Amino acid sequence: MVYSADAEVVRAFHRDGYVVLRPLSITAQSSNNSDERCNRKRPIDDGLPIDYGRVLTTIWAEYTKTLCRALAAGEAAQLLTYDASENLVISYPGFITRVGGRVDLDVTECLQEPLRFGPDNAPWMDAVRAILGCGGGDNRLSSVSGAGADPSLEGGRQLSATRPVNNGGGGGGSDSGRRVENIRSIEKRYGFGCVLSKPGDKVQNWHQDGDTGWEVDNAARTVIVFLVPVHVTHDQGPLEIIRASNTVTSGPGQREGELPPSLAATYTKPGKGDSFLIESMDPGTVVIMDYRSWHRGLPNSSGSMRPMIYARYRAVEPNAVGSKADGTKPKRRVKPETM
Repeated sequence: MVYSADAEVVRAFHRDGYVVLRPLSITAQSSNNSDERCNRKRPIDDGLPIDYGRVLTTIWAEYTKTLCRALAAGEAAQLLTYDASENLVISYPGFITRVGGRVDLDVTECLQEPLRFGPDNAPWMDAVRAILGCGGGDNRLSSVSGAGADPSLEGGRQLSATRPVNNGGGGGGSDSGRRVENIRSIEKRYGFGCVLSKPGDKVQNWHQDGDTGWEVDNAARTVIVFLVPVHVTHDQGPLEIIRASNTVTSGPGQREGELPPSLAATYTKPGKGDSFLIESMDPGTVVIMDYRSWHRGLPNSSGSMRPMIYARYRAVEPNAVGSKADGTKPKRRVKPETM
């Protein structure tokens, strides 16, 4: 599996606040059927197909394991109810119920084998580096090795033959010295997370997930990568993103959960105009979104769960306060995932 990381992908991301990358025929698009320039085919690498049926089975097993333990302790109802203080997070680490009822599940370890890669050597890393302006050094993807590696491949396998083209995305060129860091929780969880939208879960408030700062040049510093593991239908409550909303901030008098006035003035309904929905996509499709883009999860009126795998990344300046280079912990303005 391989995803494009060329200049077209970077331009589409910075124009729209997100970009869609498709596996195999490797196309990139910024919104529903828009901009044919971003729909050119890329090199195909289908040598390592992912069994998404196995991926889903693994996610359900992780969810069920924790829920059964909570049932035995008489805490299942409490665990599945949003609690701002997260009183049960110590007893059930990696299982958090968000606003609207969605469950945020840590799947970092359990998905290593079925995916055959981790968040740090995922096949979309070239695209993430190019978007964040971290193109310096060796831009090739790390080989899959260790647990989950394909034993038939000597020393793992290079997942991408496409080198990124850095056009200064993220406010810096390939010599900026920046590197990409996978964002995890304080407990080192959620390298890979999976948000499960359950039947009956309500529509979410409009929100931004935040950013790590350095917004002087309005460039993206943090992204979230969504990996679509299953064909999502509209009644399952897909994720909705507003195109080109990543540089729009809250306005005076704006209430929590509302769109800023400039966006609300042109918004009509999901899937129309600048509204983009992550639905009806093949498993393996990746959406890379600027952390500042306005988005929400739609209500799940179906009879089945809607899973969405995600990983978060940020650009780290080589000697900035908060980078590992100066020995301090990064200061983050990052909100919990609630897609």
